[in-house]
Amino acid sequence: MKTINEINSKKIEHLKYDIKQMQNREPAKILFEDEKLAFYISGLFKPENIYDCFVIFSAGALCNAFVKKDYAPKEVKHSYAFKGFLDAQVDRLLKKPIEAVYIYHSAEFSVVDICGLKFSYHGLGDKNNMSNCTKNQANKVWEEDGLRLTACAKELFENAKKFIDDGKVSPKNKKVFEIISTKLVNANMQESKKIVQDILQEKEI
Repeated sequence: MKTINEINSKKIEHLKYDIKQMQNREPAKILFEDEKLAFYISGLFKPENIYDCFVIFSAGALCNAFVKKDYAPKEVKHSYAFKGFLDAQVDRLLKKPIEAVYIYHSAEFSVVDICGLKFSYHGLGDKNNMSNCTKNQANKVWEEDGLRLTACAKELFENAKKFIDDGKVSPKNKKVFEIISTKLVNANMQESKKIVQDILQEKEI
């Protein structure tokens, strides 16, 4: 998969072409360290621009792929706690939309469309608050391209992290990433709770 250095319709079309070519290949192995990093990003980043959104939902795609793997540790295998994070992110975007990021939110299926690249999830939570779609429209929106992003989740996540390195995510999220990658992923349970609380209260950010 080629790395994209910005998000626009043309760049995303090239990315989608690469993803389509990867659909029938053996997916790259996802490391547990990747999953832990993605898990915290999906919950602790706040969507302030299109790059933040790309990173958040690429992280969600990696988590979604990892928990289904035979090699995933038993403590995370078939654990969908990250979907609670993504549900909160979708709720934030419904309340405060971001240009070129579209939400199709139904009782069974949710799609986050970022400049034409569609991140899809089943069962993100209580969908009494539906927006921009009828009961089945979200599924139809996803079927327009039908790309399975979990098949190239690692490559997509690596692409997303480049936007962090390049400073295209919001300054707060860049700082959050520094804390996650240097402190949080290696912390024990007690330490991690404090670090997460500090991030949520925006201490040191």
